[in-house]
Amino acid sequence: MNTFIFAGCVIPLILGLGLGFALLLHRTHLRGAAVIEGAFFFPYLLNVSVVSILWAFILDPNVGIVPYYLRSVGLARLTS
Repeated sequence: MNTFIFAGCVIPLILGLGLGFALLLHRTHLRGAAVIEGAFFFPYLLNVSVVSILWAFILDPNVGIVPYYLRSVGLARLTS
């Protein structure tokens, strides 16, 4: 029950603040608004980049852990 109360209070607050900042940046023609928008959006891009790089390492045919285990169970032809 505590989780639902917490989510019911926090989610609208986060969405409201995000919408408020977006409207503020969109409505007012601030100098450097594009830099502020980029600063807000950059953490989302960083997460996608990090996950992409991790999956590339995990699936790498030379050092990746998935091809290693596939080769260890005799599925070497499928990994190359």
